[in-house]
Amino acid sequence: MDVGAIASGAAALLAAPAATAAAGEAGKSLWASLIKLVRSKLAADHDATAVVERLVALPTAARQTAVAALLEERAGRDEGFARELARLLDAARTLPELSQIVVNVSGNAIIGKQANVGTNLGDINL
Repeated sequence: MDVGAIASGAAALLAAPAATAAAGEAGKSLWASLIKLVRSKLAADHDATAVVERLVALPTAARQTAVAALLEERAGRDEGFARELARLLDAARTLPELSQIVVNVSGNAIIGKQANVGTNLGDINL
C-alpha cells in the first residue's frame, strides 16, 4: 500500500467538492464520507483540522500539498485509516467524473498522451 499516493489522492478529492458534486449523488456521498473520515481522524488535533478546513474552503496547490503530507503522516501510523482512505479512492476511480481527479504517477513513468480537462493544482512539467 503506497500511503503517499493514497494521501495525495485523498487530498485531491478534498480539494474538489464541486467536481464531486458534478459526479451526482454518488460523488457527493463519496466526498461527504471522505471529509467525515478525515475530520473524525483529526478531531483531537485542532491545527490539523484547520489545515484541512482551509483546503476545503479555498483549494490551492500549497494547501493540497499540506493536506497530503498530513494525511500521509497519519495514515502511515494508522493502517486502518490508510485502508479506509484507499477504499474511498477506489470508489472514486469507478466514477468517471472523479477518476480524472485521482490520477497519480509516481517514480519514473513514460506517458505517451495525456489530456486533462479542468483545474490543475500543483506543478505540471512536460
